[in-house]
Order: sequence, then C-alpha cells, then structure tokens
Amino acid sequence: MPTQEDVVYLKECIFNGQMDFEGQKRAYYFMLYTIWAFGFVGFTHGFIVQQFVITYYWIGVGTLIATVVTLPAWPHFLTNRIAWKEPPEEEQVGDEEEEEEEEKPKKKKKEKKESKIEDLDEDDGENKPKKRNKAKKEK
Repeated sequence: MPTQEDVVYLKECIFNGQMDFEGQKRAYYFMLYTIWAFGFVGFTHGFIVQQFVITYYWIGVGTLIATVVTLPAWPHFLTNRIAWKEPPEEEQVGDEEEEEEEEKPKKKKKEKKESKIEDLDEDDGENKPKKRNKAKKEK
C-alpha cells in the first residue's frame, strides 16, 4: 500500500516534469520501439485482411500507449539525478572596479575621435592626398 509520501513524490515528479538524461534515453527508446512494434503488427494484420487502414489504427494505438507512458515524468525516469555544482558568489566590490575599467577605454576612444575631427577642421581640405590617374602611371 503506497504511503502518503509516495503519493506526494509521484505528484511532484509528474507535475514538475523533471527527467534526468538516462530517463530521457529510456523514454525515447521505449517510444521508438513501441511505435515500430505496433506498426509492424499493424502492417502484418492489414496485409492479411487487405486493408491498409488497419495499419494506421495499430500505429495510433501504439502512439497513444507510448504517449501515456513517456509524456508524464514518471518517477522511474528520475533515478539518476545529477548533482549540479553551486555557482560561485560574486563580490560587489569587484563589479565596481570592472565598470571603471570598461569606462576608461571608452573615454580614450572619444578623445581620439574628437582630436581627429579638430584636425580635419583645421586643414580645410588643403592637405588631402591627391588621387592619381592610373593612365598617367602606365605611361
């Protein structure tokens, strides 16, 4: 007779939807083999009575059975839990220093751009490199 703890565990497994990697593998192979087996039986039965629609009925029944067995996360799909590593805690002081370091290069880039713009304004186009005609170079 199942205890109250067993019923609560079953409810948690089904409604949380947790399934480990081995459980996913088992569910996949159960679904695969079930549908193929029902398809084979259905094809054979349909061939004997000469109605292909019977194959569809068998495959439909196999799909429903596979869905009922594999879609909910039954407890037997959660037997190999993975112990996840705890994330490291980050300090607030380190975050502030990183933000300051990120701001410094941005300021330098802005200063370089401003100095280039000022240089162009002062030149007024007098020191622009002249384009040479390729035809003159070939002669």
